Amino acid sequence: MTERKGDGGEGERPRAWERLSTRQVAEYEMFTVREEIARSPRDGAEQTFHVAESPGGVTVLAVTEGGELVMVEQYRHGPHRVTLELPSGMVD
Repeated sequence: MTERKGDGGEGERPRAWERLSTRQVAEYEMFTVREEIARSPRDGAEQTFHVAESPGGVTVLAVTEGGELVMVEQYRHGPHRVTLELPSGMVD
């Protein structure tokens, strides 16, 4: 993929943000969280982002002989509700 230079106007491709700093803020059994401060390429504004990093994962797009997608219902603590998702998991 090639990068295009421009002012970020209508029809332009997104440009990378400049990373100003990064630090790990939490470590859990299945993932770590880091905080990044980055500068917008469009207006130069600094923003703080929290990024969850985990080992590799896999998502399965299973289709039955009848053309139906196989989905799973799973309770998610973040939104506090049951969600409909593609089967997925961590890779050892």
